[in-house]
Amino acid sequence: MSMNREDAKQLMKIYSSIGELLNSADPIIRNIPDKNERTKILRSLGDMMTDLWLKLERPIVKQFPEFDPDK
Repeated sequence: MSMNREDAKQLMKIYSSIGELLNSADPIIRNIPDKNERTKILRSLGDMMTDLWLKLERPIVKQFPEFDPDK
């Protein structure tokens, strides 16, 4: 991936907001009484978070390590 620094910075800000929104769904999903349904939805949420990192954020972080949210 090759992009300019400003675009990468803006995208990481957007992706961070998306991550926060997805994380805010977790406690609500955990209130679902049906265990099977709750587990299925939590796995789907986890898959979305994984995709956000692996497919969108990680390629940017490889090019711009200073944008790593874990640093």
